[in-house]
Amino acid sequence: MCEKKVINKSTSELLELVKDPKIDSMEAALCNHGLSATHFLKYHQEWLYDTGIDDEEIRCKPKDFFNKYPTSWWRIDQVIFKNANK
Repeated sequence: MCEKKVINKSTSELLELVKDPKIDSMEAALCNHGLSATHFLKYHQEWLYDTGIDDEEIRCKPKDFFNKYPTSWWRIDQVIFKNANK
């Protein structure tokens, strides 16, 4: 059986993680004031792609994403790593 470990990150920590060259994309939940909203994040060529559960994709620079969520906390639900064999 798999044990699920909860990983919480600040917005700045989340951005550092998603920008890691070994990571393809991630699923993270915005956790603010008892509310939770799922985001699917991908970093590619200096752009952050943020897709919400409404399937709307927003492209922004990481600093703009940080400015939108400066004091937020995120729960990392899933990390997809790039295939090293490609």
